[in-house]
Amino acid sequence: MKAMLLNTPHAIEKNPLELVDIPLPQPKPHEMLLKNKVCGICHTDLHTVEGELPLKKKPIIPGHQAVGMVKQIGNKVKRFNRGNLVGVAWLHSTCGKCSFCSEEKENLCEGAQFTGLDVDGGYAQYMVVPEDFAYPRYL
Repeated sequence: MKAMLLNTPHAIEKNPLELVDIPLPQPKPHEMLLKNKVCGICHTDLHTVEGELPLKKKPIIPGHQAVGMVKQIGNKVKRFNRGNLVGVAWLHSTCGKCSFCSEEKENLCEGAQFTGLDVDGGYAQYMVVPEDFAYPRYL
């Protein structure tokens, strides 16, 4: 698949993103493989690309605020089916056990992972997202 990969953060004027071919990611049991339709550009992505946020994964595919079509589901996914259109946000996953998570304040979870910073994001043809952090399309 094609993806925009960040190996080393630099000023955006230096074009730090590189178009590459990489293997298609595979979803785990509670995850889904999405074929990305669109991915917004957020100022947080600029902070990531320019190195203002420390990268926990290198190289990384930036991008959150993505929308994609479910192409493959893990064997424990229950809320979505192939062909569903879903949204993906900044918050990729949480621990689900801390006091913040139990109080529905997941954005404060110390074990949180973020799309395009800790895990590969939407600047690619495909991405993997946990079922619990995908948002269904409502008409």
